[in-house]
Amino acid sequence: QIAATPSSVDVETGRRWRVASRQNARLGMPRGNRRMLALMCVLFFLQSWSPLGMLKTGTLYLLDRGMTVQQIGAIEAATLFASALTNPLMGVVADRLRRRKAVSVVAMATSISILAVLAMPQIGCKHCFWRLLGLMTVLSCASLGGTVDAYTLDFLGRSRKGEYGKYRLWGSVGWASSATSAGLVMTHLGFAYNFPIYGGTGALMLVLCAGCLPKQTLSELSREGGDASALSNSKPAQLALLRAALCSWRVVLALGEVAVLGFGVGVAEKLIFAYVVNELGGSPALCGYGVASQLPTNILIFFLSSHLLRRCGRDALFLVATAAYALRVAAYTQLTHSTVTYFLPIEL
Repeated sequence: QIAATPSSVDVETGRRWRVASRQNARLGMPRGNRRMLALMCVLFFLQSWSPLGMLKTGTLYLLDRGMTVQQIGAIEAATLFASALTNPLMGVVADRLRRRKAVSVVAMATSISILAVLAMPQIGCKHCFWRLLGLMTVLSCASLGGTVDAYTLDFLGRSRKGEYGKYRLWGSVGWASSATSAGLVMTHLGFAYNFPIYGGTGALMLVLCAGCLPKQTLSELSREGGDASALSNSKPAQLALLRAALCSWRVVLALGEVAVLGFGVGVAEKLIFAYVVNELGGSPALCGYGVASQLPTNILIFFLSSHLLRRCGRDALFLVATAAYALRVAAYTQLTHSTVTYFLPIEL
């Protein structure tokens, strides 16, 4: 009889969700997860054309502003460390306030403002290293890369989380097209002409998020209507589980492996454009084409991700990916000025 009777928490959570749905309907916001997931595909694509995409092509921008490889490495390292520290904190703030949308909109508006400052000619010069370091670091803090991913997983729910790759692949399409565009524009016109594209797309993404996303998602409403005492009682158990995991040599070994792998990936991903342009005499357009050449493989992997996970398992896929990445980096070392175009099949 108790199990058949809805609790006050369930009733209150349902009431909050119905109220939010009616509010969203009055504001002209789309209803239903199908429309929301279609919006996520659009946002994934636009994300790579927004200020976040500027961070991914930041090496081309810094080369255009006359930075040396050492300076580029310092700036890229600062942006990675800053985002690694601030993004989880921003996530905690959004979860505590149950206002992921509000935090995301403020962060987007901040990133567009910083992008406008970076577009100023007097900001970027050979003697403006410290200015660029500060601005690029702040931009990385304001660009919340995991926001669209979190919304997508929330709308999919636990039962459909295996379909995440089918939506995430639109991010690869956007990244390939934006990198190609940035390389071509820099080769023929100069990198500065990319700023209107990044700013306009960022503004469009801001409007879509502010006008189409619900004020609160179902998971946020569930947490808001949840039992606070139950949540607080679960924290000691979670901390105990975390301490037990960190005392396991397997976990420590896995964390060390991830750190070493991250070091290699960081060097390859952040400095490959500088290597192609400065050391091999390639063009920024070639760098963009290299990113585009990854697209067929990325789409195939993302589309088949749930099937591959079920068929092969995570461990086997991780080993294959690591081996492929090692082969890719080893192939980079064999490139010369005369064979720089082989950069494209290597990226594929």
